[in-house]
Amino acid sequence: MPSDDAPTTDAASADKDRVYLINRVVGKRYEVLEFLGEGPLLASFRTRDRQLNRIVTLKTLRSEHAQRSDIIESLRAGWAETLSLTHSGIARSYDVGEDVALTLLYHVEEFVRGIDLKERIKRVAPLQLTAAVDIALALAEALEYSHPRGIAHGDLCPQNILIGPEGQVKVSGFGTSSTYALLTKEDPRVLMRMAHYAAPDLATHSLATTSADLYALSAILYEMLTGETPFKGDNAVQLALRHAQEQPHSPRAVNLAVPRALEGVILKGLAKRPQDRYTSATDLLVDLRKIREALRFGRSLAWSPLDGEGSLDTVAPVVAVIPSIVENPTDTGRRVSKAVSTDVLPKKNTKEKSDRSMEEIDHEEAPAPRRIGGVLLAVNLFLLLALIGAGALVFNWIKPFLSPANQVVVPELRGKTLTEAKAIANESHFKLAVQDQVYMDDKPANTIYQQKERPGDKILEGKEVTIWVSKGPEMVLIPNVEEVTLDKAQKDLEKVGLKVGTISRRFDPITPTGVVLEQLPRGDGSERRARGTKIDLTLSKGPEPEPTPEPTPPPTPAPTMPTAPDPGTNPAGLPDPEDTRQRTFRVPYRTPQDGQQHHIVIQVEDSEGTHTGYDNMHGPGQTVATEISGVGRPIIIKLYDNDDLKAQTLAVKGR
Repeated sequence: MPSDDAPTTDAASADKDRVYLINRVVGKRYEVLEFLGEGPLLASFRTRDRQLNRIVTLKTLRSEHAQRSDIIESLRAGWAETLSLTHSGIARSYDVGEDVALTLLYHVEEFVRGIDLKERIKRVAPLQLTAAVDIALALAEALEYSHPRGIAHGDLCPQNILIGPEGQVKVSGFGTSSTYALLTKEDPRVLMRMAHYAAPDLATHSLATTSADLYALSAILYEMLTGETPFKGDNAVQLALRHAQEQPHSPRAVNLAVPRALEGVILKGLAKRPQDRYTSATDLLVDLRKIREALRFGRSLAWSPLDGEGSLDTVAPVVAVIPSIVENPTDTGRRVSKAVSTDVLPKKNTKEKSDRSMEEIDHEEAPAPRRIGGVLLAVNLFLLLALIGAGALVFNWIKPFLSPANQVVVPELRGKTLTEAKAIANESHFKLAVQDQVYMDDKPANTIYQQKERPGDKILEGKEVTIWVSKGPEMVLIPNVEEVTLDKAQKDLEKVGLKVGTISRRFDPITPTGVVLEQLPRGDGSERRARGTKIDLTLSKGPEPEPTPEPTPPPTPAPTMPTAPDPGTNPAGLPDPEDTRQRTFRVPYRTPQDGQQHHIVIQVEDSEGTHTGYDNMHGPGQTVATEISGVGRPIIIKLYDNDDLKAQTLAVKGR
């Protein structure tokens, strides 16, 4: 098992793998755009193929294995085999190469937009019968294509099955099983990842076989219909023993909606011995297609493929069907198990037997059972030694867990950063297991938002606490919304998860009214911001209108002859500050032709103070002609259009 400081090292390695290749070009062709996910062996990235201008998935070996020549050669050989697979249900393999500058082995395959089957099972399990059967059919058809070509998957699990947005099913992960076999002896995470779907016969050898693929498919179908794997266990050894010794719970006992026919298909696929399972993916497809047709047309599903075959628990003689390894001289090293039946063994002539005396028969035929018994004994001894060796190897892995350990109280980790949680885990002597990392607009990056074990629960020292970590708001490319209308700009920003921020306006002699003149931050194709970021916009107000001439008071004519002073003036003819009469003035104004509404306000400053004489909305190009009253002298009139001062005059004469 890894030491206590292993999670810290693994986390540092994982962080490096996630960000090291972002925005780099691999193999002078593949531009890495985004980290997608990782396993114990590989890291995956969404990538642009610059030559063909398409989005692909690029898989690279994790940095902790980058110096392992045996792993690199195994991966290169396995990936090279997948280049020949062109089935619609298999993620297409495009390229295998090595970037010398980055010291990187990479594999390029088809990018499938969607989620993996494991995530779908978590969200909606149990799946509807038709959906589960359709997925199983797609998997069986993919295996029916690859198995005759000498390529078994060897690592078939829900994490390697991708579900597209329209329900299309793609199998990924071909070509990696031999490399995983190298790691199972030294990395328990790999063994635990595969143990839920591994056939019992893989305990004696780690080669990928067609029968083991069909076993894994049946385990996946069981999980789709029940929401749980056929066997549960705390470690890989416990799971392997249950796969080899125990019968799974009936799917119908877990989910009453499972019909008898579908239950029979699952249990036959999960048989302990390869010879009791389906002999090929084609045979499995026959029963799955019968079930699909029955579901479509309401036919009976009371039959079972196990009818008439007897109990699968009974142990048949080993010589009845012997799994053998058949090697194709033209193959690249991949070996596929096939069943050799006793039907092909030569039969003795029964007539010749009948002509012989009983004494001859007894003398000649007696040694046969002893030879068969010797073969059985040798085979059983070999299997026993292999199981003892495997058990001793795995015992060393789990030995630290068998010694007495203290209990620790699970703390509250939600809301804490991953760094803080690691410090708490090291201090309290437990481990952290990150179940998933997702983008969340309302949670900062590397913040824990969920934990499986509740605060206050007690666990043994060294055990794992499962957590879910936020990746923070998703970083999106800012689109260019300049020279479009406000409505279009708002839709374009909302489409990628951004928002409209502050809106300002200014005159522009060329750009029409309401069109975006400028945005901040700029959308030049390289700027990225977190989802929810507000983008400030400046809109055009159109061409600036010519200013309306300010009304000027008419000149006061010079008196030609002595007359009585005007009321409100002193003997010199100047305004009398003591005048308290009310006067009315006509104020004309025309709004500009700019396609906007105008808020017109006229304020009056007179001997009684400042007050609003007019307040109303007007359309573009409308004429405002109103009368304004003021008391005393002097009277100042101000006209505002959309809060802009357009005219100011000192009123002299009025009515």
